[in-house]
This record gives sequence, C-alpha cells and structure tokens, in this order.
Amino acid sequence: MNIQLNKIFEKSADLYLVSQRFLAAKAFAGGKLGGGISKKGGAQQVKKIELPVESDAKKLATFCCGLNILKTGGEEVAIKPDSEYPEWLWSLSLDKGPSIEEMDPDTMEYWARKRRIAIRHQNKLMKNQFPEPFIPKKIKNLRLA
Repeated sequence: MNIQLNKIFEKSADLYLVSQRFLAAKAFAGGKLGGGISKKGGAQQVKKIELPVESDAKKLATFCCGLNILKTGGEEVAIKPDSEYPEWLWSLSLDKGPSIEEMDPDTMEYWARKRRIAIRHQNKLMKNQFPEPFIPKKIKNLRLA
C-alpha cells in the first residue's frame, strides 16, 4: 500500500514540476503571463528609432527643428524676433536655485533638497558597493565557442 502511495505522490510531484516549467517558459515567451524572452533566441532586441539630425546651420538658426509632432506633413516653426515674445520669458531663472547653505532650515524646500542630496549620495555609494563576482581562472580561460 505504501509503495503505491509513494508512486502516486512521485507522479503528482513530477506533474507539478512539469506544470511549473511550462508556466515559466510561457512567461519568458511573452505569453499570457507576459515576459519578453523568446524560447528560441533569448531576449528580444528592441529596435531603436533613429531620428534625423539637422546639420544645416542656417536652418538651425531660423527654425525650431524637431518641434513638429505630426507624423506626416506639418511645417517647421520659424523662430520669431525677440520683440514678439512676452517680457516674462526673458526674466525666467535658468540657474539651479540657491545652494543648500543659503536656504533656511525651517522651510520644506530645504528639507526636500536635503533629502534629494542624501538619496543621490546613497545611490552613488550603492553603485560602488557590489564588487565583480569571483570567477576562477580555469573557467575564465575556457573557450566555449
């Protein structure tokens, strides 16, 4: 009796493993579970869209190149003289704002900037924290192809 039960449990375990492998393969194949790795060739490459770069100096000086959002048609937007733009446009601040030392510690902006600086510092430390994995020389020197 025990031998028969053991065989049944082994078969059910095997079926469970097979179903798990099937679901994993389906997930990597981009089936119902998603994923983006095909069964045959590994990861699918995303094709990059190459945008045309304008190199004509006259056109760059007189038009706003790349501003047209229409797929077909549409004309380039010409740059107008400074007098046709509103005055507030020329008074906009382009700097990064006051330094952290110049800010008042009693404001929310101070603490938001302080937090952002701390997160950037932590990310920089985390980038250097993980060394390269150790691979023995015997395996490194193998020529597989």
